Amino acid sequence: TMKKTIILTLVMAMATIGAFAQETAAPAAKQAALTVEQKAKKQTDKLSAIVNLTPDQYQKVMDINKDFITKREALRSSGTEMTDEQIAQNKTLAKEREQKIMALLTPAQKKAIDAAKEEKKENKGM
Repeated sequence: TMKKTIILTLVMAMATIGAFAQETAAPAAKQAALTVEQKAKKQTDKLSAIVNLTPDQYQKVMDINKDFITKREALRSSGTEMTDEQIAQNKTLAKEREQKIMALLTPAQKKAIDAAKEEKKENKGM
């Protein structure tokens, strides 16, 4: 009766919260389970959606992303918190990757990236 109704409501609420918690944790776990190839493809596809890469550019960006991800994962492989030196190396790797990719793009594609970055900044400010 009233006691059963309250207990049932609590059980349902806990089940809903548990399911929600699993959903929010899943993306990070999925990302870790992806192979270097899959991660590189995901990043390359994301860029291609913004700048419409040519097939030649796509392959070159894919290679740059695979190289970057492999090196970054090697830095993180210790399983412990990254040291200041590792964080600095990671930033250097990211900067090198960006420079290599930007060197492949046309001026119009670079403008599209700049516009996307601006839009992202504006959305963060909200």
